[in-house]
Amino acid sequence: MKTLIFLAIFCVTGDYAINKIEIIATQNRTLKAEIWGKDTTSLLVIYNNSNLTPNCTLTKIGKSFDGVVRKWELKCKLPKSSGRLTIKYQNPRNQNLEINKFIE
Repeated sequence: MKTLIFLAIFCVTGDYAINKIEIIATQNRTLKAEIWGKDTTSLLVIYNNSNLTPNCTLTKIGKSFDGVVRKWELKCKLPKSSGRLTIKYQNPRNQNLEINKFIE
């Protein structure tokens, strides 16, 4: 019964947008993050008010039972100056969320 409830919730949310972003490391001027979700089009990486998204790579690192990628690895080269890193995205409820981190 618990499995059925989980699958029902999973199907309702659809896992289409970005559910979660976790920053793994910011060493050697490289950002590494894990992203959970199917649709990554709302992802925006900003460093000191400059859009770094075109310079980032998104690699699939997870598979699912239906062949749809729902886990990604984000890698971005950061400028050598210290500054504020902002990752903006939309969750499945169409809420605009952001993660902020100061990089020295």
